[in-house]
Amino acid sequence: MTFIWYKTANNIVSYLVSAISSSSTSIIVNDWSIFPSSFPYLLTIEQQLNGETVTREIVKVTAKSGSTLTVERAVESCISDDTANPKTYSQVAHSFDANAVVSLEMTSGTLQDAQNAITDNANAIADANQDITDLVALIQTLEDDISNL
Repeated sequence: MTFIWYKTANNIVSYLVSAISSSSTSIIVNDWSIFPSSFPYLLTIEQQLNGETVTREIVKVTAKSGSTLTVERAVESCISDDTANPKTYSQVAHSFDANAVVSLEMTSGTLQDAQNAITDNANAIADANQDITDLVALIQTLEDDISNL
């Protein structure tokens, strides 16, 4: 698996300047300067009603130009509606009103990406160690053969 190396930052919270449809691939945020300028990173967009999240989606930011962020929609599953009973995971692009909360948070995808990279590196190290062990055995065999000449 290819390590994506999502960019992260602490305490990034902003709001949509204008509404977006479920097919929008650009979002405009206030406080745009606090968002990273390197990519990709994952954002959570949340529409709240009476203090509860009624619509949520995770998007991937691939570019930024001023206050406009270019996004890939619904890139990760999440609980879309905290008021639903039962709550279910979905991976669906939603429409959001202006002033919806936009935040850069740790997602399971970001963590899974890091875990996969660690596992891949650990496996590569184990393979390299086995190759070293095999080479040491071959060298020993060659030394024994040379001494028996």
